[in-house]
Amino acid sequence: NPLNIRPIWGDDALYVTNTVIEVATAETDEDQAKKLIDEIIKQRKNYKGSGRPVAYLGTDVLTMFRLIKDSQGYRRYKTDQELADDLRAAKIVEVELFDGLSRTDASKTYYLGAVLVNLMDYTLGADKGGEVTNFEDFDIDFNKHKYLIETRVSGALTKPKSALTFEFNKVTKG
Repeated sequence: NPLNIRPIWGDDALYVTNTVIEVATAETDEDQAKKLIDEIIKQRKNYKGSGRPVAYLGTDVLTMFRLIKDSQGYRRYKTDQELADDLRAAKIVEVELFDGLSRTDASKTYYLGAVLVNLMDYTLGADKGGEVTNFEDFDIDFNKHKYLIETRVSGALTKPKSALTFEFNKVTKG
């Protein structure tokens, strides 16, 4: 439930600096990737979190980064660590769930590009010290033993400006 465990993407501006990158539908993946890298480097000054952040990228975005070539036709980033160093991040973490993730706001659709955060700034909590409650019952109607394990957890960023999010807004340019 996003009311209990607050997602970083879409969190309040007090905790997250969100950047929208407008890309034309005719732009190549390489052009979009270069724009995203440029914006991450520019916006890195707004990161006020603990230590170096980790760059969380979807598989599609990471692939776009890895396919960037220099003027000689060689791949610009041979390893994920080279890319992380360019982005001033501790490392790159590939998150498959980011692929195709979007949100709609005022009839515009935004696609998640990257999240830079150090999870030391994200606090997880639980009631009663993380107590787990177990329920066990036999359902005579279905002749089955049923089990339920329950706990209550919460989580949110607790340090201001401790995350950077980047999203694409695809626009049609004539």
